[in-house]
Amino acid sequence: MHSYTAALRQWLSRDASFALATVVDLYGSAPRPIGTTMAVSRDEAVLGGVSGGCVEADLVARAASAVDEGEALTVGYGPDDGIFGVGPTCGGTMEIRLQPVITPAARAAIGETLAALDDGRAATLVLSRDGGHVEPGDPGLPDDTAEVRGDALVLRFAARPALLVVGAVDIADTLAALAAATGYTVTVCDARPTFATAERVPHAHRVVCARPDEFVAAADVDARTAIVVLSHDPKFDVPVLAHAATTAAFFVGAIGSRATHRARIDALRERGVPDDAIARIASPVGLDLAAVTPRETALSILSGVVAARRGGTGAPLHATDVAIHR
Repeated sequence: MHSYTAALRQWLSRDASFALATVVDLYGSAPRPIGTTMAVSRDEAVLGGVSGGCVEADLVARAASAVDEGEALTVGYGPDDGIFGVGPTCGGTMEIRLQPVITPAARAAIGETLAALDDGRAATLVLSRDGGHVEPGDPGLPDDTAEVRGDALVLRFAARPALLVVGAVDIADTLAALAAATGYTVTVCDARPTFATAERVPHAHRVVCARPDEFVAAADVDARTAIVVLSHDPKFDVPVLAHAATTAAFFVGAIGSRATHRARIDALRERGVPDDAIARIASPVGLDLAAVTPRETALSILSGVVAARRGGTGAPLHATDVAIHR
């Protein structure tokens, strides 16, 4: 749901009736994890997906009946249904819960959930035949998940991970757009008023004009936070990295050449930053895509962030034997 909150909010504003299709159980290999949700309106508009294409068409047809009848149902898809049928072709089995959203109470509960997610908070949404309500979310939940509890669908949404970007340079807006589409809450900070504007970085959720080191020091940085320094200016880079490297952030990266980073390392040591903290800084930041343009560079940087968060190797999948979905 993180990826289509704006469109879903439009459905709620016009009191649309729709169904949520949610992965509630998996066996074996499957393209989407438990908790993945897509929305299907009565007129067969679709937001999101639950399988990467294997079962969506069948679910759209079933969703209309669920909305018309006002009854939830659970549908199973297995490998025997695939290839020429509608099941997953990756060999696994998945169960999808189709939950109609047809009452004002259910729509209001979803609206509350979207507000919580937009604020960076975790939330638990409970939808039943008679309506719905929101319960407190688990702030430590690493990822979305779901279960069927009695006749209710329980959706537990993790708080969005955060990306703090220092430097409103030409790479910043593409990085913000890619990260936001991937589910991050993005804040861009720049000390220069001319650059720290929403017009320059329209895809960021927030743009802050402040000294970067003071901004990061005051930010709520935790293990769900990534910090990327794009400023490429020692008077900003060194102070902000001196603090960022000692935070709980799961990723700290900085743009620049290897020679630039060697000079940074010397400056950080002079400030008394421990070597183990300095070693956490990924610089030059990003994966080796041989990127040239600002947009390609942004893609390389976000790829490195995702690999760090998920434990990926960054190697081509066809050249490895690691599990694709893990």
